[in-house]
Formats: sequence, C-alpha cells, structure tokens
Amino acid sequence: MRKIFLIYFFLIAFVAKINAQELSLELTKVNSGRVLKIKEDKRVVVKTKDKERFVGKIKFIDSLHIEVENKVIHLDSVSFIKKRSVMGIVLRSISMYVGSNLLATGIISIPTGFGAIVAVVVLPPSIPLLIYAINSNKRRSEKWNYKIVID
Repeated sequence: MRKIFLIYFFLIAFVAKINAQELSLELTKVNSGRVLKIKEDKRVVVKTKDKERFVGKIKFIDSLHIEVENKVIHLDSVSFIKKRSVMGIVLRSISMYVGSNLLATGIISIPTGFGAIVAVVVLPPSIPLLIYAINSNKRRSEKWNYKIVID
C-alpha cells in the first residue's frame, strides 16, 4: 500500500510540474528581431540605470518587476541583463587568462631572434579570446526590449 501511495504521489507531482506555467524574461533585439529567453531561477547580472549591480537568481514578481538578490527591480530601470551561468564564468576566466598570456608572449617575443615566428603564431588566437572574454553576452536595454511572458 505504501508503494502505491508513493508512486501515486510522484505521478501527481510530475504531472503538476509538467502542466505548471513557467514565467520567463523574453529579450527581443530591436534591429534583428532575435528572441532570447531567460527562465526563472537562472543566474543573471542586472545593472540598473542608477548604476546599481545585482548578481543572483532571477525571480518574477509580476509583468513589470523582477527580483534579484531580494531587491525588486522595475524592467524600465534595467540598463543591461547578462546571463551568469557557472560554466560561462569558468569559460570567460580561462579565455581571459589564455588570451592575455598569448598576447603578452607575442609582444614580448617580437625583439628576439625567432620573435616574428612566435608572434605570428600566438597573436592571432589571442585577440578573439580577449574579445570573447570582454564582450560576453551583455544584453543592453538600448538594443534589446525586455518583457515577461508565460511559457
């Protein structure tokens, strides 16, 4: 009897989870119409127009307000939103470290005997690595429209 009750309970919980309405923040690019979605409880960085910065999981209060770090933020006061997954943080850190080391190695080796060969090999890959690390997935409010939708 206990097994039947547990199976029934988990089945009800599973069906309730599947049929639940989930909110997400829909980002639409102004000039191209590209659409991205950030679901609830995802890690983000939000910077407001008042230069305040919040890092944490995003929660949706209503159709105009989000909550990050227990602070309620109006969507019109958001300057930019940036996804902040743990894997992304690791990849950006590695990209910054490797790119800056390759750039320094290429620049330092130019005056040496084989410096031109080393510079030709190491400088081209360093530039895209640094550009990726610096410009990683910021969604500025001037280029993106934000709205909360039900999936």
